[in-house]
Amino acid sequence: MKHKGSRQRVALVAIVALGAIMVQAYGDTQLRIWNDAPRFKCPFQQSEAFSAIGFTGEIWSGGKADTFYPSWGKDGHLYSSFTDGSVDGLYVSSRANKDGESLVAHLTIKGDSPHELEFSDHSVITHNCKPYRGRYPSANLVYDNNWYIGTYALDDLSASNYGTLGPFVGFHVSKDLGKTWTLSPHSPEKPLFGESGKQGGSVKIGAPHFVDFGQNMEHSPDGMAYLVAHGSSLPDRQPRHANNSWITGDQVYLCRVSPNPDKINDASAYEFFAGKDKQGNALWSKIFSSIKPIAEWNNNMGCVTITYILESDHLTGPWSMLAYMKDFGEMAYFVNIPSKFISPDGKTMWLCYSANWVNVWQKREVYPYDPKGSDYSMTLTGRLS
Repeated sequence: MKHKGSRQRVALVAIVALGAIMVQAYGDTQLRIWNDAPRFKCPFQQSEAFSAIGFTGEIWSGGKADTFYPSWGKDGHLYSSFTDGSVDGLYVSSRANKDGESLVAHLTIKGDSPHELEFSDHSVITHNCKPYRGRYPSANLVYDNNWYIGTYALDDLSASNYGTLGPFVGFHVSKDLGKTWTLSPHSPEKPLFGESGKQGGSVKIGAPHFVDFGQNMEHSPDGMAYLVAHGSSLPDRQPRHANNSWITGDQVYLCRVSPNPDKINDASAYEFFAGKDKQGNALWSKIFSSIKPIAEWNNNMGCVTITYILESDHLTGPWSMLAYMKDFGEMAYFVNIPSKFISPDGKTMWLCYSANWVNVWQKREVYPYDPKGSDYSMTLTGRLS
């Protein structure tokens, strides 16, 4: 990632899979640069802090599943959920079975180099999906040896496989790093924030993800855990098929909570970003209906994954476009940047994602694997420079 300044900045990785690809020398390394113009009218200005994002071609992948969101624990290991596939022979699906239940799996990722990682301690959690058709993992955090896995509901899992986004249900909690779990006290019918995806409802906090503040949240500005989530509001200016799904949306919202087992499932413990005052300072509210988006791009915000990357000095914005990468993956999703693999100077890092679930679904190569090695797996491609 080529810097134009030295300020500490925040990256928001968002979705729209859509440029010219070029190769450029960076030191002794040949970088592949995605340098595209946004396909749709973009509300974000180009970043003044960064000029380009490039890939060295290094890659690692593991498992045949998706929904990997590594969290860096106090013990140095990474911890993640996964679903809809298999890892080391353990197969799980988060679609509801005939009894209205589904599974979410979790594992430990050991190793200090992205080239040499090992999965271990695989296990599953069984939970209720009713009245929805699936219940999937999203927000994942390990802090002070407590592990929190949040889940959200999906409905109308038709042939397009987009699904209507239901509410964020709440958190399963483990106080022994995954050996035992206490299931969330909330259900898809009575979720944490009281939203519903039924009868045309549109949720704002559907599939949230924790902001990665480093090992054991060491860089949190105030000791709070922050979550970003995509969603949409009604009436929608440009409604379309799967307008608000697991992968598509209109806005990104932000909330925060003290990360401890007694508060993580208590809606009254949360604060919601509610806009800014006349001086540009962030406003926070305990009232969910006061929530305002930190970023908005109708039909283009997605599940806060890729293929464009926004950056800012502050989580509450304003946001600028760092890179817009056409055909990355080619179908990359659930993208994140594990803080464990960010260099001390902040100039290189590894991108974690899954790609091309359609190829697995249709059992043929519908989309090319690009960068080479991208797969329906936990894929790390590096380095971003």
